[in-house]
Amino acid sequence: MLSTKNSIWAALIGAFAGLFAYFIFSCPLDEEIVDSYNKSKAQLEQLIASEEATDKQIDEVIKSQASYFSPIREVAQIKKDRAELKQELGKIQTIETEQLIPELKRNRYYYQDQFQTVLSSYQSAIHVHQEHLNANKGLARVLAIAAYPKNRESRHQDVRSKITALSQQLLNGELSTLMTQKKTQYPEASSEIDARFQAITEGHQKLLQGLSGLGDGCAAPLIREYDCGVKLDNCLDEISAQNKRIAQLEYDLNHISDSIEHILTDLKYGLYNGNYDPTKSLYAAKYEVITNNHTATSDWEPITKEEYSQYEDNIGMSVYSKAEGELTGKKQIAPPGYRFVDNPRYGEWRTDVNGNRYWAFHLQYLAFRNLIFASTDVTNSVRQTEYNQYQTYRKAGKTYYGSSNQYGTRGSVSGKRYKSSSYYTAHPTKHYSYSTSTYHTSSSSGRYKGSSYSSHSSRSSRSGSYRSSSYRSSSRSGGGK
Repeated sequence: MLSTKNSIWAALIGAFAGLFAYFIFSCPLDEEIVDSYNKSKAQLEQLIASEEATDKQIDEVIKSQASYFSPIREVAQIKKDRAELKQELGKIQTIETEQLIPELKRNRYYYQDQFQTVLSSYQSAIHVHQEHLNANKGLARVLAIAAYPKNRESRHQDVRSKITALSQQLLNGELSTLMTQKKTQYPEASSEIDARFQAITEGHQKLLQGLSGLGDGCAAPLIREYDCGVKLDNCLDEISAQNKRIAQLEYDLNHISDSIEHILTDLKYGLYNGNYDPTKSLYAAKYEVITNNHTATSDWEPITKEEYSQYEDNIGMSVYSKAEGELTGKKQIAPPGYRFVDNPRYGEWRTDVNGNRYWAFHLQYLAFRNLIFASTDVTNSVRQTEYNQYQTYRKAGKTYYGSSNQYGTRGSVSGKRYKSSSYYTAHPTKHYSYSTSTYHTSSSSGRYKGSSYSSHSSRSSRSGSYRSSSYRSSSRSGGGK
């Protein structure tokens, strides 16, 4: 009887093993994965056709003015860059022909993970090539160079009129009056205001010198048409930069009394199940933006891959702040609201019945106080002992996540407040998960130049209460543009 039961179990196990083997070795790849490959293949074919058409158009333009283009080194470099892009495209095709197509022909579920890995590399390579292609302005530049002999006089006149307009703007006194007013109101910003205005006036003097060096529309026989065109381009670029500097300085002066903080609230990545979705930003972030005592939520804003890696540990943290009296803010990772503590414009230190000192925000800045809702102090604010810890970490170039690691992605505060965010939904294990405390050096502070972040970057790695918090430049927008 026992032998019969053993035989039945052996038969069942054998049958299950056979079915499993049949499933693994006979079932085809998932249709979704194959469909993802086909979409990427179509995208690659479109890229190839687009680049071939662009190369053909460039060749036709150069051929139409062969004697003019032949001595121009920039054109030779453009063609070299285009050839390198084409070579990179060939490498992507090699991934397809040598790795993906053989796996498609085999079409076995058993090899699906291997196929998915190669497909992800293939899709990422296509995306990177598309970025390089978008950055390569070869055709536009060749067309601009071709037009130099035809529009030299009109462009020269355009430069002269724009420089004259700049001169009038600097001489009308409105900017100087605004600067004087704000320096009187906020003397601590005087040196930065003066430095920025000096850079503008020095740039204007260089423009005037460059204009005089052009002569009568580059008419001197020793100045080639191409050289004249490049000089006019440089003048127009500098004029545009000067206008932006003036507009940004005016914007910053008009907003010097604002108090601003950006809290990172969410992250997303445009690769889903290994598939790149071109309809989504590849990397993006959302922020809670507090301006004075008003709170708003930003739209998804694109960020770099490096920023995404660094931001992963910092949901719920302040990533940018500007206090009243600052001309520009700082891109510095800190617990929310901490940048406004110990500033008499925002509150004062008080002592509770137990002799503990805490920071009390003024009523008009309750929005900043409400961000610091994890404190164990009954005043729902920052204790001086916590703030002293924060200052110690900041001076050491490290990021402070609270006395109990309550801030940041793995902190109890962010985990509760942002638990319904896209990032937490996609990464549920990030909730309240701390590893052994390890020290990491950091370069956590930078400068926020009104309309874009600019700072250094290195990959962040969180282990306990210390984490790296340095950055690369960000595409995050601000005022003035």
